[in-house]
Amino acid sequence: MELWSGACSLALIMMRFVSSQSNTFKKLPKIDELLKLEAVQALKAPRSIVLSVLREQVASLRSAIKAGSDMTELNLDETKRAVERKWQPSIRRVLNGTGVVLHTNLGRAPLWGKALSEIEMLASGYCSLEYDVQKGKRGSRHNHASSWLTLLTGAEDAVVVNNCAAAVLLALAACGNKKEVVVSRGELIEIGGSFRVPEVMDMSGARLREIGTTNKTKISDYSNAIHEGTGMLAKIHRSNFEMVGFIEETSMKEIGELAKEKGLPFMVDLGSGVLLSKHLTQKMGIHMEPTLHDALAAGASIVCFSGDKILGGPQAGVLVGSKEAIDKCRHHPLMRALRPDKLVLAALESTLRNYIENEGQDLPVMKMLSTPLESLRETANRWSEEAKAFKALKVIACPMKSKMGGGTLPTLTFDSY
Repeated sequence: MELWSGACSLALIMMRFVSSQSNTFKKLPKIDELLKLEAVQALKAPRSIVLSVLREQVASLRSAIKAGSDMTELNLDETKRAVERKWQPSIRRVLNGTGVVLHTNLGRAPLWGKALSEIEMLASGYCSLEYDVQKGKRGSRHNHASSWLTLLTGAEDAVVVNNCAAAVLLALAACGNKKEVVVSRGELIEIGGSFRVPEVMDMSGARLREIGTTNKTKISDYSNAIHEGTGMLAKIHRSNFEMVGFIEETSMKEIGELAKEKGLPFMVDLGSGVLLSKHLTQKMGIHMEPTLHDALAAGASIVCFSGDKILGGPQAGVLVGSKEAIDKCRHHPLMRALRPDKLVLAALESTLRNYIENEGQDLPVMKMLSTPLESLRETANRWSEEAKAFKALKVIACPMKSKMGGGTLPTLTFDSY
């Protein structure tokens, strides 16, 4: 009897609670009524954006009521802020205060002024992307950057895709011949975004042949791995980490000579793509990073590197090397899926032209690396003085260590402020 009485009491309480909730739900504002409010009509955003925010906020109130809240009014100030957040572009300008020059999460290399002008000019109208103006007939988008790249590097040919991972994938698919690609275990790296070299090789159709140990790989390991099923020798630059201690690494030159002797293609994934002269890399303190010229001189038939790292251009994957190897890449079916658009090519061409004109010294990345420490200190002091206008902030200039970032020179730091 007592159990029955308790159950009845609980059921009565639940009924009253549900009834109370039901009455609260009825007090929720209707969307069409909210849209008529003067404060809502004054919002500077398309109706679809405002409508979306209002629905989200009413749904949030409904969820809160279910959880026990009795609030039925919208906070119109919060509605205004929510509309502004929803309507503004999701990719927008930010200040890089991290101390990392090539910050991947912040877009890596900023473009220089002339590259931006070229993009604006070509984006606002038509262009000769795949039209040969001199011959008056269809041309190829792959010719635009290749002429500048071969001039700068001395390579026989070059082609551009949309990023360095795409460049590696294309090179393996086109020149690995679905055979074994020989790579040191110490170079089977993972970089940002869980990009793993072995997985890219698998996607390309090539078969990975691991050699050596994590810390030691000798030229004899490469030689012993070669047989009739070998399609390519490869060297992957460990862009985002370094190994120290009891280690041994086979040089690009040694692998290049072996590849030539055996008649095999040799691919180097260089990562950052330094085009600077030895004099400038010494001046900037980045001389330990292998250059594009180093890889080609070592006998690489394909070199892959990024456009938006130390090169200082747009996101792109660049392949330079022998005419035979690059031609295979250019005509591979994957190229259609990986090709760059007109804006990338315009920015890259402008960037490469500055290397020819002024050794890349007008590019923002090069300017940052070349700025004297005293100038950085003066800038930091000036900013700290200007920041005093913001009463809530206490800002002082202090010495610090900067990093290159972008999976480049992982242990190198620069004095900064």
